[in-house]
Amino acid sequence: MEEAIRLDPKYALAWYNTGVTLHQLGKYEQSLVANEEAIRLNPNYAVAWYNKGDSLHQLGRYDEASEAVDHALRISPNDEMAKQLKRLTEGKTKSASQ
Repeated sequence: MEEAIRLDPKYALAWYNTGVTLHQLGKYEQSLVANEEAIRLNPNYAVAWYNKGDSLHQLGRYDEASEAVDHALRISPNDEMAKQLKRLTEGKTKSASQ
């Protein structure tokens, strides 16, 4: 992916795939940066919004995670993984505010 980004820094899929790989390695801050770049390049990239939300969730930033997942669901309202993450983040934000 690094080579793809070096060759074409505007290749949103390469940024997203980098974000997914970093997320799988538990490097959530770095994953967040890569997905934000994918989103900057393609604001309608629903899976990048979802992955951003998942990274934020893993970092304990539940309100921001919920907002990112909301974006994903506006773009792709039937995305079951996004719906599940939304339920998880809602539970965390509610318990954090109590």
